[in-house]
Amino acid sequence: MFKKILAIGGTIAIAASLSLVAVAGAAEATHPVVAGTAVCNPDTQQFDITWRVTGDIGYASETATVVTERLSSDGEDSPVVTPSFVGAAVKGEGFVEAVQANAVPGASYSLTVEVQWTNHDEGHLISQQSQPVTVSGTCATPADEDAVAEISTTAATCDVAAALILGRIDNASWGDIARDGDNYSVTATASEGHVFAAGMGVSDDGSTQTFEGVLDRQQTGEECVPTPECIPSSAVSYTYDGSTNSGVITVANEESDSGELCQGFWVTATSWKYKTGNMWPQSRDQVQYVNEKQKIEVAGEYPYQADMTCGQGDIYASFTEQPEPTAILSGPSDPYDEFFLHQMGFKGPGPTFFNQPTGCNEVVPVAPAVTTATECGVLSTVSAAVTTGIDYVVKFDTVTGDYVVTATPQPNYYFANDDDQVITFEGDAGGVIVCNEEPNATVAFGACSVDDEELPLTDRPTATSASSDDEFVSSRDVTLTFDNSKSTRPVLFTVFTFPKYDRTVASGKTDTVQILDSTVGKYDVKAAGRTFKLDIPTCGLPTLAQVTPTSSSTQPTCTAAGTYTLGSEVGEVVWTVNGVSGIRNGTYAAPANYAAVTITAAPARAGDGLDPDWENPVVLTFAAPTKVCTFDPPTLPLPPTTPTFNPPTLPFNPPTLAYTGAALGTGLSLAGGLLFVGFAGLVVAHRRKTQSKQHPSK
Repeated sequence: MFKKILAIGGTIAIAASLSLVAVAGAAEATHPVVAGTAVCNPDTQQFDITWRVTGDIGYASETATVVTERLSSDGEDSPVVTPSFVGAAVKGEGFVEAVQANAVPGASYSLTVEVQWTNHDEGHLISQQSQPVTVSGTCATPADEDAVAEISTTAATCDVAAALILGRIDNASWGDIARDGDNYSVTATASEGHVFAAGMGVSDDGSTQTFEGVLDRQQTGEECVPTPECIPSSAVSYTYDGSTNSGVITVANEESDSGELCQGFWVTATSWKYKTGNMWPQSRDQVQYVNEKQKIEVAGEYPYQADMTCGQGDIYASFTEQPEPTAILSGPSDPYDEFFLHQMGFKGPGPTFFNQPTGCNEVVPVAPAVTTATECGVLSTVSAAVTTGIDYVVKFDTVTGDYVVTATPQPNYYFANDDDQVITFEGDAGGVIVCNEEPNATVAFGACSVDDEELPLTDRPTATSASSDDEFVSSRDVTLTFDNSKSTRPVLFTVFTFPKYDRTVASGKTDTVQILDSTVGKYDVKAAGRTFKLDIPTCGLPTLAQVTPTSSSTQPTCTAAGTYTLGSEVGEVVWTVNGVSGIRNGTYAAPANYAAVTITAAPARAGDGLDPDWENPVVLTFAAPTKVCTFDPPTLPLPPTTPTFNPPTLPFNPPTLAYTGAALGTGLSLAGGLLFVGFAGLVVAHRRKTQSKQHPSK
């Protein structure tokens, strides 16, 4: 019958210990879903089926009301259903549940309901049936599984056969022991209300547990023979692998009173190397004292191995002492008297020695690896080969590149068909290339240009005519030349504050950088630790197109040397004095011998013109003082304010001079001051005249 449990719009979690038997699926997506699950009820020890009717989420706003229900079963005693879902309604994901108690194990149940939807006509019922829910298994409590039965057996000995012992028995009883030869069988039966837990020999319903087995007969073989006093040699066996000259000695664990071999023994594993291309003579290579030089006399395993490089392997043994092979073996048992493991009478293969093919120690020298340097700072190299069995000695002069590599065989190796067993490789790897870094940097530049280049020279602002309203930029094209032609390695040229002009110039090469419209007056270039200061005359305000030179002179007196002054009222002038060119404006001493000075003026700026009132050359003459000078002092130096130019100034030494230091200093100072005042007046007068011509409005 049903225990009515209605739950609409929620879920009920079934305990994890309950077993899920079956879940019914929806018959049609547009109808309510009917499903059931069968679980064991621990309180009644019977199965309950929980039935659930769930709405349709496809019609979330519609309600389905159960009108009829019908429970069917294929088992005996089909249940009579008391209405429980009738009148219940579901909507969307909502559901109702009811529990059917005391379901019969082995039977299948199905539930059919008819519902009336709110969006259907009255009386238009939708029928929905669940999938069958089958009840299976048992519903007994673990407390009933408390029947216990245990047995044990005794081992067979030389005196008695094995026996069966019936042991612990709880909530059960033993049956009779059945024997069939050495086989036995006995069954324990659980008391009423008790069962055996599932396990070996337990029946499906847990009512019985059967034990079966075999009892060993009484021992009558060698194991029943009295224990010997010691372990015989027959308990010793060995293996041997000639390719590795290795194996294992085994002493079986046979019972004995002493636990030791009746006759212990020693073993030595040895390998030899061929000294030449023949088998003999041989030199001792590896020696392994098996069991660390202790006599082998107790049960166990004793591995041994002496690796062979190129020669012979021997496993020696003795009952009397540890075998000690000599350093050299000139032939079989020469000089060492060889006795082998296979000759001891133990179980194992023979012989226990192995000879590798002769010639395996022949080696062939390999020429050295040579690299020749192709750039400075990198040395040529000569590297000897790495060859097993060969020693190489390298003699290499890194300066000249000459090398000699000598190859000799190591002990127990040889060169075929070579009498002195020495082979040499000679050659020239190439001498050292000396690194040289001699960079140089130079600059070339064009004439200064003004941004307003269309104006004639006479109309451009100048140093004397420019006002604050004049705006122009004067620049020139510059070429930086990075010369690395004398270097043997690449060199990086860097331009201070102008990284975009940096260049790495290959050895023996030259590179140039073109800079258009440069306004920079100096470029600092660094290369290979050297700094090149490349000065460029600054493009200032343009000078007048017409340059006006000036010159003046003073005659020597008894108290002062003669001088001449070179200058200009407008523009820059470069002078040629007595054939020496490149002389700048300044005051110079007259020749001491009163010789004439010939001067020629030229504009310093290309394109400027010379004042037509100036006529080259101009000759300045000097005469000795007309008065009698009463003192002839030592040669006098020029005044300290007199600049020194090329040609150098000449000392003044008049033939007669009333000399005092005060008179000389005072005279020169006074003459220089008067000369400066006069010259300044000329300059100012001429500048005013020029400005009035170029700027009539000012």
